[in-house]
Amino acid sequence: MGKYAVIFLDFQVRCFLKPCRVPAYMKQRITGTSWDEMLDSFKGMVSKLYEEWKEYLWDSLSEKYQLTFRSLIDERASHATLRASLVLLTQFLGKKSGRKVIVLIDEYEAPNNCAYEFDFFKQVRPLHPPSIILKVDDINPG
Repeated sequence: MGKYAVIFLDFQVRCFLKPCRVPAYMKQRITGTSWDEMLDSFKGMVSKLYEEWKEYLWDSLSEKYQLTFRSLIDERASHATLRASLVLLTQFLGKKSGRKVIVLIDEYEAPNNCAYEFDFFKQVRPLHPPSIILKVDDINPG
């Protein structure tokens, strides 16, 4: 792996960077005309993200965190776990690598804009508040 683990998310087009691999790009629109549709698309994005880091992280996780990790991949995690999924992933990566994790998020406002347009903004807003996104780099992995 390079010096730092990097997670790059684009809520219009999502890609992930894996250690020593060519970046893989996938379209992942976080969208929907209802809360349920948007939540399903977010679960799908998180599932794919966790699946990409599974090989690198799995053996370093405790049994408890393996269950959490698996629940996110299988799209059956609780709302609280889903909401914390990016923070958890940065903690797992930071602990394994012994370094801070770089998280880049582009178009993070796209789900909010869509939810506002279709009148379910109040349900979407807590899913990824800016305070979590902006403070990810302050997480202590140990």
